[in-house]
Parts: sequence; structure tokens; C-alpha cells
Amino acid sequence: MLRATAVALFACAFHAWIFVVGGIDANYIPFNSVEALDLSVDGGRWEEKAPMPTARLGLAVAASGTKLFAVGGSDGNRDFDALEIYESATDSWSAAAPMPTALSSTVSIFIEASRPAISLVFVSMVIRVIVVVTLILKMIWWRK
Repeated sequence: MLRATAVALFACAFHAWIFVVGGIDANYIPFNSVEALDLSVDGGRWEEKAPMPTARLGLAVAASGTKLFAVGGSDGNRDFDALEIYESATDSWSAAAPMPTALSSTVSIFIEASRPAISLVFVSMVIRVIVVVTLILKMIWWRK
């Protein structure tokens, strides 16, 4: 069953699954947990998956092929440059090269290369929304 006390987590649709990763508890302790809802089972079934190497909140997650990509995030005090990759076939995580800039409270999108014209317009609109939402979230976070 999904952890009821988690906030600032990220969810991502992945084939017949919905993955829920990271977040923090009521004491602002970050999680590295990964839970997945299997939608192929009648009524759905929650399963725990291999935990992320880095416990964090405010991360972004995107899916492609058999992999989930966990990007950035924070421990509540500092942002991370981490990029970690989950391989669903082996239920395991590996670290990739870190990002040039540490980021948190971001959004990730996977765009199909087969529709580049539509993708570029969509990405342009999404980037504008992401910038505004990120600024608003940062302002709210700093007020705490």
C-alpha cells in the first residue's frame, strides 16, 4: 500500500504501472522508497521496488523503454545533481553522470522523436509553465 504520510513525491506512468518515488515524511525526512501500482491486476496491486540510491523529495522522473530516470531533487536543505536510472527488468538502480547543475522542484517529460515538430511546440509551452511553477514552488518553500 502507498505510504500515506509522504509528501513532495513524484509519480510516473510506466507501461501498466504507476511508479511513486521519493518524498518526505511529516518530520521532513526524505525517502528513497519506490512503490508501484500494477494496473494489469484487477483492482490494482501495490508493490515495493528497489529503493533509489539517493533519498530525496522534489525530484523529476521520466520513463523510456524499460527504464525510469530519477533527476535532481533535494534533501530539504540542498539541491542534488544526481541522475539515477531504474531498470525494470532487474529491479535495480544505477548512477549516471551527474547533471551540470543541481535542481529540485522540476518536471520531466519524455518526447517521442518521431514527432519533432509537435514536440518542439509542446516543449516550448511546457518549459514556460515549468519555469513559472518552479518559481512559485521555490517562493512557497522559502517562506517555510
